[in-house]
Amino acid sequence: MEISKVKEISNLLGYTPQKIEVLSQEASDRKYFRLILDTHDYKEFTENWYKYEIPSKLRNRTWPGSNNPCSVIFCFLDPEVGSNKQFVELSNLAHQQQPENFRDWDYPHSINGLIPKVYAFEDKIGVTIQEDFYESFLEKFPDGFEHVGMDSFPTCEFAFRALVTFVGLDFPDLKYLSNEDLEAQMKRFEDYFLSDLLEINLANFSSQKENLQNLIEETLQNLSLQPWVNCHQDFEVRNLMHRPDDLDFVGIIDFQDTCKGPAGIDLAGLYIDHYNFNLTFDILKCFDDDSEINRTLAEWDFAGIEDQETIYEYAIWGGIQRNLRILGTLSNLYRQNGRTFRLPDLPLILNNLIVIIPDNHQELKDFLRIEVFNLLNKKLEAIL
Repeated sequence: MEISKVKEISNLLGYTPQKIEVLSQEASDRKYFRLILDTHDYKEFTENWYKYEIPSKLRNRTWPGSNNPCSVIFCFLDPEVGSNKQFVELSNLAHQQQPENFRDWDYPHSINGLIPKVYAFEDKIGVTIQEDFYESFLEKFPDGFEHVGMDSFPTCEFAFRALVTFVGLDFPDLKYLSNEDLEAQMKRFEDYFLSDLLEINLANFSSQKENLQNLIEETLQNLSLQPWVNCHQDFEVRNLMHRPDDLDFVGIIDFQDTCKGPAGIDLAGLYIDHYNFNLTFDILKCFDDDSEINRTLAEWDFAGIEDQETIYEYAIWGGIQRNLRILGTLSNLYRQNGRTFRLPDLPLILNNLIVIIPDNHQELKDFLRIEVFNLLNKKLEAIL
């Protein structure tokens, strides 16, 4: 969408931007723009947002409940491709559950700080205008950050509290992922990653097709034992934002595909991080009674889970399902749409998958580590 069209639609919806910024596009078909409505206040706010010096007038004018935010996010999704209707409905449902005192610490986080508020939505033209969480993605703080009143606080632990709140929200009528859905997602690995991208026919490799199917079936069996909860399906630090005017809150974006699914899938997104795997996975494996995970479990209910060892077990199987799905999805994104910007992530994701696959699948692990990795590296050299 052209900037001129963004400005025209924004004006029709009652927002008159002084400046429009084009934001980076990720894997989806959505296009994002920042509408800066008050350039002076926006500049002053962004210059101060990590200095704990946010003027009260800006704080009041920037966050939900304000009639005059200094910037908002404009999202366009071609109605012929999809709809933001579920995103808007989930946002509205979350904000209806806002406690009377939004600083009530019986809640791990304020819902106001958790999900962006939608200001305007026109489904026929595919436009949503929503709260601006700025550019403070948690992925920028892999080693943690200084939290008020604490020493360095691990990013994934901070985000875990946001996940606890997200799972506790009441979203009626969500689609339930079935075993068939979960299996179909995992089979993208063979169909799109191995076959389409790497041109690997498993029939040519002794017993590997059967080995992969055995892993899929074991994963399904273990996922079926987990509690089914609100499942973002992509709960990772790239989709989590640190609200700059209030260090106690995390904002969650891109939750439009939320469904009911195994708890381990979002736990895997958080603790089996593609980009900071060693750091986050080590935190998950540290079964310390005084760990932040166990303290959070003791303080707030998370789907009835009581200990970190269970979190670890759930995350392993959720991670296998998730990584098989993502390797296939990103490969198909390239094959269908020519998008190469996520291809460099594939070796990371494949390596992390190999690590978490249980050792009783050693033959498959060796195949992935040697044959598949070599072919992947050659393919990426040719493409990139």
